[in-house]
Amino acid sequence: MKRTLCMVLAVAAVAAAWAKETKVLIIGNSFSVSVMRNWPQLAKASGNELKAASMYIGGCSFQRHWENVEKATDLTFKPYDIWISDAEGVKRFKSNIPQMLAADKWDFVTIQQASHAAWDPTTYHPYADKLIAKIKELAPQAEIVIQQTWAYCNLDKRIRPGGAWKFDQTGQYERTRDAYISLAKQYKFRMIPTGLAVQKFRQALPVTLVCPTHEQLASCKKPETPDLGGEIVGRFSWKKPKDGKGEEKLSQDSIHLNASGEYLQALVWQAFFFGTDVTKTTYIPAYAGGKERASLMQSCASEAVKEAATSFDFR
Repeated sequence: MKRTLCMVLAVAAVAAAWAKETKVLIIGNSFSVSVMRNWPQLAKASGNELKAASMYIGGCSFQRHWENVEKATDLTFKPYDIWISDAEGVKRFKSNIPQMLAADKWDFVTIQQASHAAWDPTTYHPYADKLIAKIKELAPQAEIVIQQTWAYCNLDKRIRPGGAWKFDQTGQYERTRDAYISLAKQYKFRMIPTGLAVQKFRQALPVTLVCPTHEQLASCKKPETPDLGGEIVGRFSWKKPKDGKGEEKLSQDSIHLNASGEYLQALVWQAFFFGTDVTKTTYIPAYAGGKERASLMQSCASEAVKEAATSFDFR
């Protein structure tokens, strides 16, 4: 009887722990706000209580984040678009970093460098150091974690032969990984291995993207778009000119996750923060690309998080 009671109490304690709302503040840019499109639904489907708050400015670097902190002595200075998803629904408003750090008792605060600079460790300091110090000051209870961002797709001219960066996609991934590792080791942080999961997926599929020629692009007629060869980074879309005048033209994005890539990112974050076996998740959005493709993304996310637990955990 006594043993049975202890078992019941133990189960109840575990259930209570899982029922606790996990609060995550995301200080980032377009490479982090993308996780908000699937992670709240994925967490809910997995039975987890999540409050995720994304602070978004496109292309925002460590330097700009810190400069925004310095400007926040003006309480009317609110440069970030905030997207919060929790049990009460979705809220959107404007704010700044000190205000958001003090707005709740966050369990985690995530940081990352802007993608165009993430491969260059000289761009991290002293701005990341100052930002980290401010987070520790205003949210001392929170664990700071780094999102390891991904390499661009081969549509990007900077990583193609003769490109400005003088290295290819693999070179961008390895340099970015190593720069984040250096920061994580310095502060004994963990890393969310989104970039690793993207690389694993590219290799497992494998991705067969071939850059279309100018002639091939010119021959495309709306709504058709060139084949991405399975890539989960990058997309083609038809858009009107910025002034809204004239006919829609074929637009190319070589750096952001596309819809199925955003699903992979959410799987990584879910496995990282909640320890979920995402290979068994029931949440598969229509744009994941079908059950077989979704299953591969689930496996890549799971493998990346397990690998990161031994390779990228510097606590």
